[in-house]
Amino acid sequence: MINLTIEDGDNVKPCPFCGEKCIDMWNTHRACYTVQCLECGAEITGKAYGSNVESSKLTRRHHSNAKLSALVAWNRRSP
Repeated sequence: MINLTIEDGDNVKPCPFCGEKCIDMWNTHRACYTVQCLECGAEITGKAYGSNVESSKLTRRHHSNAKLSALVAWNRRSP
């Protein structure tokens, strides 16, 4: 598992369940990301991109699209 820092420009909303603003994002070496609240553990996973592509051939575009998908899914749940 790789933990990623969510950058300030990502405009991540607080947790919809507990209101916590400490949010983390991680993936497992594939172009699919999960956003998680560090307080209550609520999480949501975005779409997987390049799932039919060999891991070593995933591009930055696959990862960018997957990261954006997870952030959009998380922000959709926020009040």
